Amino acid sequence: MDVVLPDWLGADDWARWCRHRKALRRPLTEDAVRLQLLELDKLRQRGVSPASVIDHSIGNGWTGLFAPKGAVVPQSRADRNAEWSRGMDEAIASARAGGRPMKDMGVADVTRNH
Repeated sequence: MDVVLPDWLGADDWARWCRHRKALRRPLTEDAVRLQLLELDKLRQRGVSPASVIDHSIGNGWTGLFAPKGAVVPQSRADRNAEWSRGMDEAIASARAGGRPMKDMGVADVTRNH
C-alpha cells in the first residue's frame, strides 16, 4: 500500500509505527491508515507532536495512537461539536462513495420551542 505522508509527519516515525503494528500482527489497512493520519493531525493541531504520540503508543504496546497524558490542550465545546460534525460529514461521504444506500432521515429543528 502506497501512502502519501503529510509534510508534518516524519517518514521514519511513520515507518516505526508500521513496523510496530506488523510486529503485533496487526498490520494497517487503508482505512486504518487514513483514520490514524487524521488522529495524528488532530492531536498535532492541539499541540502534540506526532513523534511523541507514536513513541508513547509504541512504548505502551498499543495498536492505536494516543497522546501522552497531559499533552493535549482541552478542546472547547464548539471545537468538539465542529469535530463531530466533520466526522459525520466524512462518514456520510464515505458511505455514499462506497455505494452504500443512505436513507434521508430529514432534519430535526431543535432551535425552536414548541
